[in-house]
Amino acid sequence: MDIQGNDFESQVLRLNDEAKARLAVKLIRSLDSDDSLTRDQVDALWLKEAEDRLLRMESSQDSGVEVSAAISEARTRLRS
Repeated sequence: MDIQGNDFESQVLRLNDEAKARLAVKLIRSLDSDDSLTRDQVDALWLKEAEDRLLRMESSQDSGVEVSAAISEARTRLRS
């Protein structure tokens, strides 16, 4: 089966949400070719990022974004 460009995208977008999520995870993992970091190191980096964001929110340096607004914006960007 030879699927090209927009044809492929159209077929992927017709998948149910669960299938799209599984595919997204696989695609993201395929992009992660940096074998120099261990899983624990990656987890530690994400934890530090989350803690830094929390500190910015608590100190009013960052007001954040409502989840509904973030989802709406993400959907708009995906459509374009």
